[in-house]
Amino acid sequence: MATGESSPPAAHSGLARVEGRQLIGPGWFSRILQRIVVAFWSDPATLAELAQAERTYTERCNRLMRELTGRGIGAHGRSGLNVWIPAPDESAVVAALLQRGWAVTGLERWRLHSPPAIRITTATLQPAETGRLADDIAATLDARTETYSA
Repeated sequence: MATGESSPPAAHSGLARVEGRQLIGPGWFSRILQRIVVAFWSDPATLAELAQAERTYTERCNRLMRELTGRGIGAHGRSGLNVWIPAPDESAVVAALLQRGWAVTGLERWRLHSPPAIRITTATLQPAETGRLADDIAATLDARTETYSA
């Protein structure tokens, strides 16, 4: 080595090994898998099934929002998968609905500046279940607003 030059730090070779290992990890997809995905997304039958799924999910979401609106409950959802419902006490509403057989989630861990709410995923909600779910939500929200004096 000439005067003034230094050898690369030992950590550099270690860093290269780590970076190399990360290439084949969660963000890595084989070319075979990439080709399968391209074929999948290029298939007209697959595209038709995806369009049908989108219609089904959107209808489930819209049906629940209509049922909730009919009970005076404000709700919103842009995708066909989730409905957000304002809830003054997320954890209490989540627990009460769980006791009635419904698994929903509070939004506390995802929201920054929005008011408390619960999220209901409608992906598997069947038409025959929608009215009962809306009734249970209405009863749960009504129970949370009642106050009792001691």
